[in-house]
Amino acid sequence: MYKASKWLVINKRGGKIRIFHSVLGNLIEINKDTLKIIRFLNKAHTLEDLKNKFKLDKNDIRVLNELKEKEFIVDSDFKEDFSNKLFLRKCSHFNEATLRFYLTERCNFSCGYCFEGKERKIYGKNLDLKTAVNGIDAFVKFYNSLADKPEFIKVYFFGGEPLLNWNIIPPIVDEIDRKIKRLGSKVIIGITTNAVLMTEKIAKYLYDHRIVTYISLDGVGKDHDIMRKYHDGRGTFRDVERGMKNLIRVSDKKYIKESIGITSTVGPYNINGVPKLLKYIKSLGIKNISINKIAPCGGISPEVQKKLLIDDKRFFEKAKMWYELAERLGISLGGMWGEIRNRLLNGGLVFCSAAGYEFGIAPDGIIYPCPFVFGNKNYLIGKINKGGTFILNEKMYSKWYNRLPSIMKDCKDCEIIGICRGGCLGMALFSKGSIYQPFGCNYAKKFVDYFVWKLPK
Repeated sequence: MYKASKWLVINKRGGKIRIFHSVLGNLIEINKDTLKIIRFLNKAHTLEDLKNKFKLDKNDIRVLNELKEKEFIVDSDFKEDFSNKLFLRKCSHFNEATLRFYLTERCNFSCGYCFEGKERKIYGKNLDLKTAVNGIDAFVKFYNSLADKPEFIKVYFFGGEPLLNWNIIPPIVDEIDRKIKRLGSKVIIGITTNAVLMTEKIAKYLYDHRIVTYISLDGVGKDHDIMRKYHDGRGTFRDVERGMKNLIRVSDKKYIKESIGITSTVGPYNINGVPKLLKYIKSLGIKNISINKIAPCGGISPEVQKKLLIDDKRFFEKAKMWYELAERLGISLGGMWGEIRNRLLNGGLVFCSAAGYEFGIAPDGIIYPCPFVFGNKNYLIGKINKGGTFILNEKMYSKWYNRLPSIMKDCKDCEIIGICRGGCLGMALFSKGSIYQPFGCNYAKKFVDYFVWKLPK
């Protein structure tokens, strides 16, 4: 016998009907006849009941099978709650593991919204090669201990500004090639940089090794410079532009299109400049950009945050326009909000690798689960020993790893539980005091409603 899933959500607009699964996503469009079948299955019925009631033809059977495949229709005795380990595993499985190297605590910028202290930016520590290699060895041991291997391994170079410790990157990449790329999962190497130290030599290395490069750029000209300054107060846009063009100059069109991305942070001071930024990156051949509003986080005083934060309603209205402009320009526009588009198709309960398998290696060998808490030893999840093994703080590691909305009071019955996923852990921590509090619920619901009708094409 069959029944309609308890997680099935029905949306109607302008004569169209679209449905998605609260946990698994699977957004599709259906017609009125299919909706009648779904309504009929609010109570359990046999396939014979359906055939007699609706006179099903071959096409109807095909549609019915698709609904079953996407779990809009389930066996009547299947337990669709999170106490069912089979169901929980299916929707909480995370298909990537992340190894993040904080190459340095230092940074050559002094951004107005940065949550890192100025002293550490100037005098902070660099990661050394021995610690990095121990981190790789420990990660390999951890990976080999997993019964269920992730599909992807992502290795990120982060900071501070990672190019301040550039010399360590090539030998680390050699170690990745020798040890991690042999594990069997697909390996993606990436770097996030402000690009002002991007010489042609460095650019050529990144291109030759197909390292995905994320360049921090908040706008064109003054829209960028108002917050992203050097320590002496000078704007940085022209130097970022020079470094970015060095990378473009040595790269082919495929790499520029697929492996260069822009990460942009917006506040009240530059929000109106986003359309200009989109057109600017289009002129450079760049096809990927992530835009997020300034986040509530530690290290920024409440007074400064109040001036820099954008309310959800304003950001939502702007983001819709950016998304539609980006579509016309042939640009892929993402961000924490933009990921909702993908989650409507794929679903799941894990928000990001911080609640999956992320190991962020600091210069002192301490392991952090998330860039938002890098350097804050209240949230470390372990350390690396000299033999190249993760020594985990099981209590803290478990706290981050098990952060699923299925056990969060305000999330577990939500109709977008697998789309919102409880929101960003770091933002929840610094705005609400706990990663187990949801963050951005109303904001997420607005974007879900928007993307339901933007997808599928």
